[in-house]
Amino acid sequence: MPHSGKHQTFGVPACGGLRADPLNLSVRTGAGKGIIMPHIIVEYSQNLQGELDVPALLMCLHETLAAGGIDKARIKTRAIVCEAVVGEKGLGGKMAHATLLLLEGRDIPTKKQYGDALHAVLKNAVPEGCAATLEIRDMVKDTYYL
Repeated sequence: MPHSGKHQTFGVPACGGLRADPLNLSVRTGAGKGIIMPHIIVEYSQNLQGELDVPALLMCLHETLAAGGIDKARIKTRAIVCEAVVGEKGLGGKMAHATLLLLEGRDIPTKKQYGDALHAVLKNAVPEGCAATLEIRDMVKDTYYL
């Protein structure tokens, strides 16, 4: 969906005990706001259980995206635990990866603003030494079914 030139400034919510630093971000809002259906999917290694407050992380990611002008009721946020993960530290490494799925149409600066805010929340939530990555992908409107 094309967006109007209107901008909204938002910051990362406090999110309980998570160490979310306030960010001053400008996000385009406007036409099509009501039909967007973003998804936030967090995959994390099983060895983070007990160290990562997954429900708090999901709520903080959800609230952060909503603070960017997206209707909170439209956001779908979930986590998937991965039994085994192989990364730079081998089989025992810790990782958390978030994927933000958006319906196509947003420009790169808007996606980067969403990504910067969400990645900050993710990095602040995971323990030291844990890989924290985020990816943003477009969903094709014609092949997304509601």
